[in-house]
Amino acid sequence: KVDSQKYSNLEEEELIGSYGQPRWTAHRRFAGTRIYVRPEGEVDVEFWAISKIKKHNEGSLFITQTEIEFGLPNRFQFDLYFITRHKSNSKETFYDIAPEIRYALADWGEMWGNPTFYLEYKYQEDAPDVVETKILFGGELTSRWHWGTNFVWEQETGGERECVLEMTNAISYSVIDSKFSVGIEAKSEIANVAGARDDWSNNIRVGPSVQYRPIQRMHIDFAAIFGVTDESRLADVFFIIGYEF
Repeated sequence: KVDSQKYSNLEEEELIGSYGQPRWTAHRRFAGTRIYVRPEGEVDVEFWAISKIKKHNEGSLFITQTEIEFGLPNRFQFDLYFITRHKSNSKETFYDIAPEIRYALADWGEMWGNPTFYLEYKYQEDAPDVVETKILFGGELTSRWHWGTNFVWEQETGGERECVLEMTNAISYSVIDSKFSVGIEAKSEIANVAGARDDWSNNIRVGPSVQYRPIQRMHIDFAAIFGVTDESRLADVFFIIGYEF
């Protein structure tokens, strides 16, 4: 087992909880990449503001999201999302709800990458529901350096039955222990629809991220990832504020 206390005296890398995980994993570190599960008994509430900006701003999507996360026994986690969606070329706002469950295969450090399974079902107003599955990986490269990778499959249950395959990657460096970190995030996504399964769109975005923690239980995150292919959106911008109980 890899024990971060062997090479680090940072507060954020102190091992905590019944799964022996570093303290930094008990809260969100990356905007677009998730890792592991919350410690048993911990509850976190987050507010998200997301802008998915298309080129020429045609049909850009603006999302707000309230997320409640529950750390459960036996390396389980349950989340519940309350979401609003608004397109730039529409006067309507739609309301969605999404439950999510996670399960980590082992206590922290027992398996490489700390693999964790993730399943979400999104009930969408005026749009097909969406099933999303992920396998989450994450860990410490060395003291202060943290990483995450997700492999994602997303499928609409109706309509065009869009299928999305995605890989996300993130890395961060703690500039100030438990206070301030900087990093880079990337998403690579291909998608197709029923009747044209051989025609895959390609959407790759890369950009910087920062996290600030004014107090131990509160985190503020900002990330902006920019499209690098012809089919990419112009940018995805994330602002998150969360509090842990």
